[in-house]
Amino acid sequence: MRQVNPLHVLLLLTVFILFLLYQLQETQATFHDAKEQLAKTKDVAYQLNALKKEYANKEYVVRTITRLLHQSILKSATITKEQKSDAIVLHAKKLSKRQLQRVLTKILNSTYKIKALHIKRVDEKSVDVDVEVGW
Repeated sequence: MRQVNPLHVLLLLTVFILFLLYQLQETQATFHDAKEQLAKTKDVAYQLNALKKEYANKEYVVRTITRLLHQSILKSATITKEQKSDAIVLHAKKLSKRQLQRVLTKILNSTYKIKALHIKRVDEKSVDVDVEVGW
């Protein structure tokens, strides 16, 4: 019977340990990448939640749209407000250029979820606007 050379056993153990160290390093790198991805996902989730709260605030939308309609420049305009369960629909007839600018500036610069916006030119100086703002 032949004896096993101790150098072969030592070499085999060294290769096995090096292989295990390599696998450990790969696993640690994968774990680190997964941990970074989790941190990014949490950050995006927090931002998404904050945006959802901002855009889904029904009281804020109703209050600011009502405040917009009570502005002095829009008193002479024919604007009707229709409130649905998930949105407010504004129908404005024959808005002047200045009134249109005021309405669109306030609506587009605020944090509203605009579902629909239709602008139709009536004549040279006036337009009809239909806006649906949701929450």
